[in-house]
Amino acid sequence: MNPTTLCKLLADYQQKVLELCEGHPEDFNIHYHSDLSPLGWHLGHCVYTETYWIREQLLGICSPDQKLKAHYVPELANKSDRGQALPDCSEICQWASERQQENLELIKNEQDSDNHPLTQHNFIYYFLIQHYAQHFEIMHMILVQKALQDCDDFEVNQPLCSSELNFSTTLLEGGRYNIGSQTDFMPYDNEYPCHEFKTNDINIADKPVSNSEFLLFMEQSAYQNPECWSQEGWHWKEKFDVSCPEFWLKDKQQNWFGIDIKGPHHLDSDLPVWGINYYEAQAFALWAGYRLPHEYEWEAASQNVCLKNTGLVWEWCQNSFHPYANFKAFPYAGYSMPYFDGSHFVMKGASRYTENVIQRSSYRNYYQADKRHQFAGCRLVIG
Repeated sequence: MNPTTLCKLLADYQQKVLELCEGHPEDFNIHYHSDLSPLGWHLGHCVYTETYWIREQLLGICSPDQKLKAHYVPELANKSDRGQALPDCSEICQWASERQQENLELIKNEQDSDNHPLTQHNFIYYFLIQHYAQHFEIMHMILVQKALQDCDDFEVNQPLCSSELNFSTTLLEGGRYNIGSQTDFMPYDNEYPCHEFKTNDINIADKPVSNSEFLLFMEQSAYQNPECWSQEGWHWKEKFDVSCPEFWLKDKQQNWFGIDIKGPHHLDSDLPVWGINYYEAQAFALWAGYRLPHEYEWEAASQNVCLKNTGLVWEWCQNSFHPYANFKAFPYAGYSMPYFDGSHFVMKGASRYTENVIQRSSYRNYYQADKRHQFAGCRLVIG
């Protein structure tokens, strides 16, 4: 895309995040989940970050928002304190709208320049657009947590029934596949450099694990069987007394129903289960007698049109988040490097709330093994 098109797309994402915050003034400073900042913080963080990269890093001019650094730079602000430090909703939205318009005018004036690393291949546009898109999805996570807390009652008249595992598979033929980004634009540093992956034949499930299949896992007492779990996973499960996915609740007749942004709903037996963490995905795979895919297998299968039914849940992979050989941090060391710690695990694909600009096979999402709020499920490698 050319700079003019990218500038319009950036403006669209600015507006999406702003309007989502404006549409929930009663929620903008409420801390609904320990791992999620309030809606208003995400808006402020996106605008502060945009201002910093355009003004200070690209143009070399002083940002008018330097005083906000301690609040909107994640490493400097405790999540538990972020809500109470926010200004009034109307005030933050007005500031955000004005600053966004100013930043658009500033970046437009630089769109013909290719003299700065941030403008080469229009990187700064892709960087900021994707940053907004990531936080737009996180803001939906917040609203699902709100719906969980607001759910008083729901009567299930279409009970979810369990089903036997019924995986049809697609063959990814053994061979050599390129993994990572093969372009000079859009991706993040952790998608570089492109490298070769060699594999034998693998059979990967045509679909992620469904609600009805996961219910069978629960009905067969897998949550109570330590043989299905890693040592770390069992410790987590026992500590938090978990026995179902994050977004499942029971009605008065003990029938399961689901929660999303719109509130309670009947669980579709064929749709992918979501709201499970890495430990739960790993336990399901062990119970089923199969395994999670390595992210390279998932990516190779996706590139070669072997994957079906993607885009409804993030899919846990078996491996931890790691740097590719000859990795180089860009545009700053703190984007990926702090998470190459062995405790963050890769998720591939996309959820129903993921924006198109980050839906690509090389994109690497990553969370710690115990996190369940990020719309994740799993797909298995069979045999």
